[in-house]
Amino acid sequence: AEDTSGNIKTVVVYVYVTEPSLNVTVNLTAPSEVELTEDNGTVTTTSTEIKFYANASGKVNIIINASTNISLLEPNISNENFYSNASYYGLVGLNKFIKIDVSGAVNETNNVSWVVIKIHYTYPGDLDRNGDGDANDVGDINENDLVLMRYCPATQTWQPVRGSSITCGNDTIQIYTPSTVNTSQHYVWVNVSHFSVYGLGGSIIQAQTPSSVSSSGGEYQPKVTILANNIDLSLAKEFISYLEQNGIKVYITDKNNFSIYNEKSYVIILGGHEAYEGIGEIVSNIMTEEERNNVKQGKMMIKKRDIYRSGQVVYILAGKDREATAQVWKENKEEIMKVIKYNWG
Repeated sequence: AEDTSGNIKTVVVYVYVTEPSLNVTVNLTAPSEVELTEDNGTVTTTSTEIKFYANASGKVNIIINASTNISLLEPNISNENFYSNASYYGLVGLNKFIKIDVSGAVNETNNVSWVVIKIHYTYPGDLDRNGDGDANDVGDINENDLVLMRYCPATQTWQPVRGSSITCGNDTIQIYTPSTVNTSQHYVWVNVSHFSVYGLGGSIIQAQTPSSVSSSGGEYQPKVTILANNIDLSLAKEFISYLEQNGIKVYITDKNNFSIYNEKSYVIILGGHEAYEGIGEIVSNIMTEEERNNVKQGKMMIKKRDIYRSGQVVYILAGKDREATAQVWKENKEEIMKVIKYNWG
């Protein structure tokens, strides 16, 4: 489809995005708003929509590749890689991926103000994990918790589009609207500053226990928040699995969302005052100069109390590099697990 009227500010191209590819050329007059959307009410396994605003003039080529197999879009990524990254955030994958490439007059670094991305899902089909025709059972995917995840080539990891921004290498992706679910039309959408590769994830509906139904029973539930950058997190798979296998609920967070999770009774921070992706900024505020010097020279486990709330225990597991940081949790994982599991404080 091509818009040839140079004085139209809004270009709407109706398309039906299916595997494997859609290639559209539009002719823009700055400023322009471009929308690519499906042309009927049918939703396929990979249907999606994008809309962006660019202060640009000239021809723009827009390519959207959609697939249930991420390897068809990015050969160096697998669905298993997506599942692994999603699990760090308590999510599972729905096998819906899109890759958006824009070339020509539009450059997202200089002249794209915002990008709206929507991925549709079928209800209850995509969320019904036990095949009984609904999405309300334990083990099904919670519709209200669906989230888009963005692939970061710099770290080769996936990040949920939440909060106000996410960091990818040296780039900061602004999030104007975080992952939002439209439960009536069954799609998840975001408004961000960059195109890229996106996938759809969600959380599992969990069984309620007596202690989770009512907090008045007083039964202790071991929980811990882990704050880390993508590199340290990718090296901590064994540590996270070890905690979960011992009955500890693990919440994974980054700098942007730390304030949501920093009041848990137990917090583990992976990395020291020089850690990437903003972790170092947080840690610097609670480390002494002596502790910083010790970490810079080698590695250490630091145990702090009452940092973000009264009665709280915060572990800083840090080393002079990523391997040293990983070595700290390997050497101390059993002690940390027991303290959290049995609430020894």
